[in-house]
Amino acid sequence: MQEDNLHGAYAAGFTMLELIMVIVILGILAAVATPIFGSLGPAARKGAVDRLAGNLGTANTSNVALCAVGTSCVVVANCTDATALAASFLAGGEIPAGYTISPQTISIYQSRTCTIVEYWSQYTASFTLTGTLASGIP
Repeated sequence: MQEDNLHGAYAAGFTMLELIMVIVILGILAAVATPIFGSLGPAARKGAVDRLAGNLGTANTSNVALCAVGTSCVVVANCTDATALAASFLAGGEIPAGYTISPQTISIYQSRTCTIVEYWSQYTASFTLTGTLASGIP
């Protein structure tokens, strides 16, 4: 503590002017940062949908490879069978809540572009599935 020469008392704490300046600076920082961080939500949701679609496409590639060598693989006859691929190939073993895969029939040995939709934002992403049999692709 230092002695205040004007009043003969000890000064403790901050002056009102210093406190007001800190509040003003924090207000300016908040005004600048809020639009930046507020816009990250939609980008994060879109990124999550895109990553999930990419992971399902990779799971499909792995599944087709397993079928091709005659190893036990996941039967794929509809785009909604991506949930079975997720159970077999993705970390966590399932498609997270809030995502819907549009149903679409897939012929055996044929590839089809499937769509996944995130419920809250309605963002979509596409991935490819190939129709497979339990016994594998010849």
